[in-house]
Amino acid sequence: MEEESEREISWGEGRAKNISSSIGAGGSVRVMKGGRQGFASGTDGSFHGIRALFERAVDSAKATFPDRARCLPRPFRKGSRTLLEKDTGGPRAGGGPCAPSWPFRSDLSDARSPQTLVARLKTLERRALMGDRRIKKALNLTFHEAGGVQAIVNTCGMAVAEPWSAVSFTAEILGASGHETETTWGSAERRTWAELNPESVIDDMRARLQSSFGARPLRSGGWPVIFSPRVGVDLVDFFSQTVLADAVQKGRSCLAGRMAKKVGSPLITMIDDGTRAGGLASGVWDDEGVPKQRTVVVEGGILRSFLYDTVTARRVQGVSTGNASRPGRDAPPSPGVTNFYLAEGPLSREALYHGTPRAFVVRDVIGMHTADSVSGDFSVGASGFLLEKGRPGHAVRGVTLSGNVLTLFSHVDAVADDLVWYGTFGAPTIRVTSLSVGGS
Repeated sequence: MEEESEREISWGEGRAKNISSSIGAGGSVRVMKGGRQGFASGTDGSFHGIRALFERAVDSAKATFPDRARCLPRPFRKGSRTLLEKDTGGPRAGGGPCAPSWPFRSDLSDARSPQTLVARLKTLERRALMGDRRIKKALNLTFHEAGGVQAIVNTCGMAVAEPWSAVSFTAEILGASGHETETTWGSAERRTWAELNPESVIDDMRARLQSSFGARPLRSGGWPVIFSPRVGVDLVDFFSQTVLADAVQKGRSCLAGRMAKKVGSPLITMIDDGTRAGGLASGVWDDEGVPKQRTVVVEGGILRSFLYDTVTARRVQGVSTGNASRPGRDAPPSPGVTNFYLAEGPLSREALYHGTPRAFVVRDVIGMHTADSVSGDFSVGASGFLLEKGRPGHAVRGVTLSGNVLTLFSHVDAVADDLVWYGTFGAPTIRVTSLSVGGS
């Protein structure tokens, strides 16, 4: 069961574009019998509504194939994250929290009024346009706020509930110089308004737009490449999909069969941390009611763990890592990431730049969603600038980066300490010794 509310306020080209809000509630029911799973969801949270969902879920289970690993998680012992019990009459964990009362109400503790947010968007528009005639328009500036509470109860005795909240700022600005026209976008998402800093988003967008004019491609060939954090998170996001246990077990991951093997350079450590302070996906419970945890996925370039929910863990006689996730109430849980990031290194970004004689610094890529998680291969459009003797040179556009994500991470020879979060993914600046660049 869950309740949620959201609102959105948009501004652009000198006027308010949209002010909207909504409230929703509903629930879903998952049933398991003989290894078969049924699922149904709806918006009626009454007793009769939930009963109807149960009957639909029972009917849908009849059409599914049995899987002996399917089961519901059981309550946990205090201080233990182990929820899985073999169906052999062994002891069950106990001591789960009491069943929650319903309905819930969840409000962001420092919510802003619409008038306050509109006034702030107007100020941000002025900030975006000030002092440079090449910056022509703020096409869109948007605040979005959402919050709610989710409760999970099952017939094994699980009963947990937790509130959540998120606020975000997105922006798109237009610039022109001579015959060149450029647009750039930026975003930030945090748990509360107090943590959100839209001014830094605007300043970063201005800097990227101002340095993008006069761009030209590089010559084709192998180049040292430096990835900025905003592009690093795209790589981390792609890599995270290959460590989900269901993808591995179905042969849809380039990491299948590579546990305890090298998948990156010794500088690469990747962590999924559902307990990280201030993390957008941090919390007590995953979407099955299993406690979230910190899981080191790659340590010093060696693959140490995949990310499991209850079912995928049982298939390998393991335990859930607290990574059950649902994209919404209309889908049953499956493995997903929480706060997934590439750990920072010892260098400052400035030291990394100054220690690089020549490299292509990538600030934006297009098409990472087309990368192949089975092979790990990718080919994406890229833009940024040429770095020469530690200093920015001319802007670069119209090039293609291609390679394999495992090879890329194996060739990382420097990691900076400037870890930046974009949503639930984080990355610092990293340098790769060589990567194929398709240009002129």
